[in-house]
Amino acid sequence: NHSCDLDALDEAIEAAEKKEVVEAAGSDSEVPPQLAEDVNPAVKQEPNEREADDSKQAKSEREERQKQAQLQRMGLNTAAAIAIHNFPEGLATFVATLAEPSVGATLAIAIGIHNI
Repeated sequence: NHSCDLDALDEAIEAAEKKEVVEAAGSDSEVPPQLAEDVNPAVKQEPNEREADDSKQAKSEREERQKQAQLQRMGLNTAAAIAIHNFPEGLATFVATLAEPSVGATLAIAIGIHNI
């Protein structure tokens, strides 16, 4: 029984605080819609408007996630392509250096210039 009274008291305090915020804001300033709706039911948005706003926000979030996933895929593909490209060059430089160090040094310089 006491917890019920405390819950009701908390709700009443919260409603009073919201009403004070709306009244303090006056008619000339912008009042957050969620506060205005709680205090004055006439300010409530129509359900269709709210659903449209939610739908737009969900679509925007979905598009942002798709962009992030696409960028991540592109980054991983680029890293794989560079690794695949550089592996044979490194192997060739290693083998050439084992056979003749001057050839290996020349090849390393040539590959370095090639990568620029």
